Amino acid sequence: MTDYDYNEFENFVNLNPNLKPLTAKTYYNTYKNIRKHLKDISPLSENKLIKYIDNFENTKSWTDDIPPSTNTLLNTLNVIIQIKRTFEEENDKLLKKRNELMELRDSEKENKINMMVLPTKKEVNNYIKTLYKKDDNLNYIINFLIFNYFLTAQDLNIAIVEKITDTKNHLYNYLVISKSHVNFVKYGNKSSDKFGRKSFSIKSKPFKIALNKLIAERNDENKIKYLITTKENKPLDKNILSKYIKNKLYDFLSPSLYHRINIIDIINNNNVEQFKQASDRMDMTYNAVIEKYNMVK
Repeated sequence: MTDYDYNEFENFVNLNPNLKPLTAKTYYNTYKNIRKHLKDISPLSENKLIKYIDNFENTKSWTDDIPPSTNTLLNTLNVIIQIKRTFEEENDKLLKKRNELMELRDSEKENKINMMVLPTKKEVNNYIKTLYKKDDNLNYIINFLIFNYFLTAQDLNIAIVEKITDTKNHLYNYLVISKSHVNFVKYGNKSSDKFGRKSFSIKSKPFKIALNKLIAERNDENKIKYLITTKENKPLDKNILSKYIKNKLYDFLSPSLYHRINIIDIINNNNVEQFKQASDRMDMTYNAVIEKYNMVK
């Protein structure tokens, strides 16, 4: 089957003018694989399309020798749903199938995490202390905040100021340097409407020393400075913070796994107050943390 048979896809793209070129290209590659085994998607019954997904491995609709992952099935089904939806065809059963696959994917991810041998809290803390001793100030600050204050990569969209009155721009979170300590003021979380503005007092002397050293290193004369910056001392685009943080943490772990290590330690020590504090800092309810980390004990 050649490209000139793909009028359905061309119509799909024309009916979705806001579709980004890269997304359209990705959809097209998936669509071509589907069309090796099926005719036009839009007129086909939901049952036939679900049968195709259920038997996907046997169709050899992938390019590698490794059988397709649940994510591959989801990506394929998503293209099918988008086309059915565009041509106003029934898709309720397909949506239900997608929900089932999403639950399967989440379960697989959880099982993979549970099988991981994570470092202990002591090992991570020792790594953070090593960063401080090496004067690796930015990485020390990043690791310290994520590990001790349960921050995400997006939470590190931080401005550094000296007065609390300079923390009014809710597009940023803030480190406010005072004589005795540093206040962390948190806005900008997607849950902020529910949890509101938060302020944590960071009384660690090494943290304050590292922060002042970082500022001195940069020779930035601006009144408001930023934690993670470009070479011109401008704030790094928050949309690439996750990518930036990716290789900064111990053993290439994610912020979520840092949090898991801490939660495991808190649970093992039956520290109820620390657990409440952790859930508050993560902008999550007590029960939501229990469910997320599967920590029923």
